[in-house]
Amino acid sequence: MYKKTILLCAFLACCTAGYTQGVDRRKALELDSLFVNLLDYLPPINELIDTAVANSPEVKYWHAQVKLREYEVSIVRKDWARDIFITGQYQGGTLGAILGPDGPPLFIGYLVGAGVRIPLSTVVGRRDRIGAAEAWLESTIAKRDEAIRNIRELIFNEYQKLLMIQRKIAILAETNESTSLIMEMAEERFRQGELTLDQLGTNTELKTKYSLIYEELRTDFFNTYSQLERLVGIPFSKFEKH
Repeated sequence: MYKKTILLCAFLACCTAGYTQGVDRRKALELDSLFVNLLDYLPPINELIDTAVANSPEVKYWHAQVKLREYEVSIVRKDWARDIFITGQYQGGTLGAILGPDGPPLFIGYLVGAGVRIPLSTVVGRRDRIGAAEAWLESTIAKRDEAIRNIRELIFNEYQKLLMIQRKIAILAETNESTSLIMEMAEERFRQGELTLDQLGTNTELKTKYSLIYEELRTDFFNTYSQLERLVGIPFSKFEKH
């Protein structure tokens, strides 16, 4: 029983150590991603924008609407043929003088006629119908272009935001190092009786403040990175390395 207890304790110790190493490894990877130069790993901003536009559901919708309006303009321009009516007439009979009461006719004649009838409303309103269809097309193109501009602006802003957060984290990391050094010195002076508890508390509050700011920036960094990746529509790992 004693041996089993020792083995169980050893197993738990190994598991705990392994878990701790795993957590430390994940934290190390996160820290590495915070301090690497993003410009070396992120795709170029132009590629991100073009890919986001190509994958945007809103832009795809307006592309389809533009194509629909183009078909409508084409149909309106051809609809004059729908209202055209073609008429024809054929007649046969005797023509010329008659030789006698009982004689056959001297000539046989045929009359053939054809005509086209176009309603006046088709001619008069055609230009207005074409103009209305073209106006719908121009309006839809404008909405599609606006959607593209919005996507471009959104990607650009998120990209710049990500770089700005990383720069803030780098600055705060330097400040944290200084704060940690000051805190260690303050604790040593407190142990030697050179600082009061209130003075030590001031340094502790300052260190806590910077730690909270760092955690907020760190969370904001990963959220912005994920948001940018979602807006682009594909993982950044799918882009070719430059």
